[in-house]
Amino acid sequence: MRAYILGGKPVHFPFLSGMLTYNCQDCDAPCCRGNGIGIGRSRELVTLASVQKKLPLFATPGFSGSAMLSLSAPKEGCWFLDKKARCRLETVIGRQAKPAGCRLFPFQRLRQMGNAVTVMPDFVCPLSVADSPDETGPFSHDELVIEMHRTHIPARGHQPLPAPADMTWDVAQKLERRVVRKSEKHLNDKSYVPFAQRQLRLIEGRKDDDRDLAQLETLERDLRSFLDVAGPSRRENVHDMVALTGVLRLMTSGLPRRSMPSLLLATTILLDAYDTMKGTRHSSRTPVSLFEQRLPFLFVLSHLLDKPMLVENVDPKRLISTFPAVRAPLLSVLEAVVENRAVARPKTTLQILEDQKRTFRPPLTFEAVAMLYGLGRILLSHGQFVAGRARAPQS
Repeated sequence: MRAYILGGKPVHFPFLSGMLTYNCQDCDAPCCRGNGIGIGRSRELVTLASVQKKLPLFATPGFSGSAMLSLSAPKEGCWFLDKKARCRLETVIGRQAKPAGCRLFPFQRLRQMGNAVTVMPDFVCPLSVADSPDETGPFSHDELVIEMHRTHIPARGHQPLPAPADMTWDVAQKLERRVVRKSEKHLNDKSYVPFAQRQLRLIEGRKDDDRDLAQLETLERDLRSFLDVAGPSRRENVHDMVALTGVLRLMTSGLPRRSMPSLLLATTILLDAYDTMKGTRHSSRTPVSLFEQRLPFLFVLSHLLDKPMLVENVDPKRLISTFPAVRAPLLSVLEAVVENRAVARPKTTLQILEDQKRTFRPPLTFEAVAMLYGLGRILLSHGQFVAGRARAPQS
């Protein structure tokens, strides 16, 4: 992977060069409805105003944390769309006439990660994951950086990502680059487990340890049993999850890096469950949607074999006071989590759930999953975990 600089700051791409692509000709232009349009403070303003004379009335200061101006496009569609939802600026005048934010889209979301800048894709766009990386072409890192300089993207002023809970950004930046670089070797794996193990080994100061592999294999087996999802994973699911790993890791940058491989493994298995449902439409954006929408639930699943505890001086009754309807099993689970801190042999999350009679036995009910989602919200903000040991495979 090459090194890129923007205004003296290193640029990090959380995906391999050319791995994320899109085709505007086959798109219904969701990016052009109700979303802000970034425009550079240059001759671009004159060009756009000459096409739409009233356009200045819709200007707003700042775009995606940058110094660019923003135009508030209406929900019905951008002023520059034709009857076929195609951009008239691009088709009539040319791509360089488009607003800066449109030329960069969907790679216009820049975020600070320590002293570096990272490019976070905007999945409003129906992005596709390519079969393999490509160092050339319109979606390569080279072309994206050139476009950033053309559009005068500032190096500073972007919204910062929260630092990981278990390391500084100086250390985490190197780790995230290594994860993306190593992902290429795992794009054609049959399971996400080998790449999850690779991520654990890349953590600063860790050595190769086959116990990591055993733990992850056990977690995968227990998760499939708990969720009633048969294996193995579809090859396409593993490919997309590996390609998107760098992006997903930064979407939850504040979580400990040590917990990410298990969290992404749980996401892969939930993606397998999604694919078994009738009428589902799978795209390369599906893993991102599941990850965003189901994060608290996935967080509990990823720590199924770990021993949960609440941070000290936290009142569990206060934690559930905002829940609209608290069920007795959730209270019992939370009490067991509190007790874990005081006993000599704390229980794993799975053992605590198994103690609740039939409540959390597969196949999980609506109520059971809703309670696990609520538990995940609590543990995300007030939880700690002690790593458990892999159980021997059952004959």
